[in-house]
Amino acid sequence: MSSASLFHSRSCWPLFQYVKDDIFFRGAITKGLLFYDEQLHFVFGSGLIRAYELESNTAVYPRIIIDDCLKPSPILVGWAQDTDNNWYVDYMTLAYSLLCDDRNGTPLMSQERTLFQIKNQKEAIEVALNKYQSNEYIRSKYIWLANYHNRFCNYINMPDLVVGLP
Repeated sequence: MSSASLFHSRSCWPLFQYVKDDIFFRGAITKGLLFYDEQLHFVFGSGLIRAYELESNTAVYPRIIIDDCLKPSPILVGWAQDTDNNWYVDYMTLAYSLLCDDRNGTPLMSQERTLFQIKNQKEAIEVALNKYQSNEYIRSKYIWLANYHNRFCNYINMPDLVVGLP
């Protein structure tokens, strides 16, 4: 998948959509050669290997990181740099930009739907933080997600949607 198609129109909504089922994504976007056999449904190549390595060794938290070879830029909406200097898909800012994009007189996404998705994510994070209270390894991943969520909610001045952290 090219980076251009990832950030097209409503592409951030699938990331929110699975929150209600307590599914959060971790992965990587890179470039490289890929071989796909349609009959065997077999995929292989340097791009797949690199994406797997980045996902398993670097992504760590529920985030989709962007390989440095793609030369991420802070001027692109939907990409952000984390405290560990890795770039990742900032799907919440991307969703918000769709809400604010009203070139045709109406936003691409409704404010009600955006707030509903953010509220669902908040609740799912809180449930997971409770569920994994005794497993610090897994809980740390949800703490990262809560901090990401909270930074965004504070940015849009929605303190009632902030996840409570101990």
